[in-house]
Amino acid sequence: MGLGCSSTNYVLASGPANVEPYTASVVLDGTNDRLDASRTASFVQDFGANSSWSIRFQIELDQAIPATSLFVGTVGPASDLLSFEVTGSNHSSGAGNFRITHIVSGTTTLDVHFDTNIVQNTWTELVLTCDASGATRVFTCYQDGSAATGTTTIGKNSSSSMLPGSRSVNLGTFANVAFYAFKIDNIASWSSVLTAAEASAIYSDQPLLTEDYGDYSSSSDLTTYYTMEEGSGTTASDVSGNSAGDITLTNGPTWSSDTMF
Repeated sequence: MGLGCSSTNYVLASGPANVEPYTASVVLDGTNDRLDASRTASFVQDFGANSSWSIRFQIELDQAIPATSLFVGTVGPASDLLSFEVTGSNHSSGAGNFRITHIVSGTTTLDVHFDTNIVQNTWTELVLTCDASGATRVFTCYQDGSAATGTTTIGKNSSSSMLPGSRSVNLGTFANVAFYAFKIDNIASWSSVLTAAEASAIYSDQPLLTEDYGDYSSSSDLTTYYTMEEGSGTTASDVSGNSAGDITLTNGPTWSSDTMF
């Protein structure tokens, strides 16, 4: 079970008028199931050249962290692969770091690590931002509303696109060869860089992201929003109002009432 009240909406006494719903999440069992989305219409659509962006998701690992990496999601084929990973850097303590990499034709063109404390059977919220306003992209990661220390092993020029030229976004698998067990919920993306205050407000206040509230003021930059509230079926729909593509549950992911709050 994750932390929090799994099937009850968490409403603050003086919080936003409209809070995020928390009744369902999607379960990947680590066998052969995955989530599929369009690379151009989903939460990675803003990853082009000179584009700043932010993404947010909530995750609970349902397996031990491998000594190498647990791939949360990948974009593109092996020849042009962007990946979001929980690494085994803290494997001995049972915790994992968050990492984003981009490998093109066998050459690593981006490698950024964050000192997060991601552990099995505990929900956590991650917000990753990419600032492409300068010559080199600057990445920041927030875990549960607080900034994590980051280390950039290999940086990437802002003028270089991070959007692989083909294939789709796949969550829960690496190249449909290795599969990973976790629950995921509330995936969102923005075409701007969220501030530290916004990341904190999203975690502490849980506002509906289509509306500004308190320190959160980027609803107009929201590009996708998958609340995973369907609870049944094989599709998770974008509710941002931007008519982005759906996320497809492939090979039998299931639904759970276990959520972060």
